[in-house]
Amino acid sequence: MGQKINPNSFHLQLFTICESSWTIFSKNEYSFLLKQEIGLIDTIQNFFERNNLLVKHTSFFLANESSDVLLFLIFLPIKGLRRSDKNVTRLATNNFLSENLFFLLNSLGYYAEKRLVFLNLEKYVKDFPSSKNKEKLFEQKMSLFKRDPYYNSGLSLFLVLLYSKNNASLFSKFIAKYFKLYYRTKKINKFLNFLQIFILTLVSTSSHNELLKGIKIELKGRFLGAARSKKKKFESGRISLQTITCFVNYSLVHVATSYGVFSVKVWINEQ
Repeated sequence: MGQKINPNSFHLQLFTICESSWTIFSKNEYSFLLKQEIGLIDTIQNFFERNNLLVKHTSFFLANESSDVLLFLIFLPIKGLRRSDKNVTRLATNNFLSENLFFLLNSLGYYAEKRLVFLNLEKYVKDFPSSKNKEKLFEQKMSLFKRDPYYNSGLSLFLVLLYSKNNASLFSKFIAKYFKLYYRTKKINKFLNFLQIFILTLVSTSSHNELLKGIKIELKGRFLGAARSKKKKFESGRISLQTITCFVNYSLVHVATSYGVFSVKVWINEQ
């Protein structure tokens, strides 16, 4: 049996163009600094997601000659949940990041200036020329769910999946958020029907687009408090899990409920 390797050891090589600058300051403390960075990223993502902002990617960039820090964060706002969505972006940027985040960085020895870069995917995808045609198609196919709270957020996610890559984690978090809202009610069946029509519409719309080839969703847990856990699968397009020539973006999210822990798995075949 081969030696097991922690995948976090490849964190820097996967998400940065060159070697991280904090390894230049102290190469002997690589593991400690990497652990601190992962902890900070998790803290930031948890705060944003508690305020109905789904985080796709978070990264830090440090200068080679100084300890100035640039935080780059990509998020997608979602609507229709219990907590109010007003001024969420302002709350996240002004209160938390200015007071807590840079305090944590300073405690690690990085006397950083407040340099933040945020990318709102909801506004970003609407700038594409063909986005209006895609919106009309979505409205025609999903007219049955127009009064549901996940309709507007689903439209934004629909455009994001069409025009960008590496969105499996974003899709799984989207499902987990609304699943936790409806898992105790019979409305969960309508939400699952929404997911099925959503991926069918998405794959059929992207038939002439090389970015998206197929999507697969798997939910597992005790639905409506059943004695045994069950699996519900939704699949559209082509998902090649047995070949290494296709890039399949995968994500797993756990949802803690009163019926136990549910798992949400998403596979997206992107090329």
